[in-house]
Amino acid sequence: GLMNKPVCIRAAKGQYVVVEKNQKVVNANRRKCGSWETFIIRKDSIYNTAWKTYLSCQPNGRLEGNRKRVGSWEKIRVIPQKGGTFAFRCMAHGKKYLVVEGAGGKNINANRPKVGSWERFRIEPKRGGKARKPRPSRAVAGNLRGLMNKPVCIRAAKGQYVVVEKNQKVVNANRRKCGSWETF
Repeated sequence: GLMNKPVCIRAAKGQYVVVEKNQKVVNANRRKCGSWETFIIRKDSIYNTAWKTYLSCQPNGRLEGNRKRVGSWEKIRVIPQKGGTFAFRCMAHGKKYLVVEGAGGKNINANRPKVGSWERFRIEPKRGGKARKPRPSRAVAGNLRGLMNKPVCIRAAKGQYVVVEKNQKVVNANRRKCGSWETF
């Protein structure tokens, strides 16, 4: 999987997440994944390898990247979402989700009550100084452990979701979105 290994995190529009030099501002506005954009996702926290700091959810809804230790404000859960994306949920201050304002190119806050497109991220392994998109077979195999006993959506090769039809006798792969009938 991607836990405890260097990764790059991308926003919905493709920009990489970065902890800026002042370590207070966290943005998603980079085209490349360099040292400032490299993170290690641990059990309940996200660590920036360049600054040796953890992301921290503030009571005012801001996200900062300047904590040296994990306390309650630095506990962030990774939650699998549809399409190979992930949401990050702060475990302090009302359990809000991280959001990239404008879906990318702007700052990241910790103030959303639910997950929408701006709250979904892609996690890519970092090898040899560059981010690489995971190969589908490896990404699926690596992520299955975290999906056991949790609701999932299944996508066919061409991207349609699998559905059990109303009569419960027919299974198709013809849906554009994952709703209750497409959740297993």
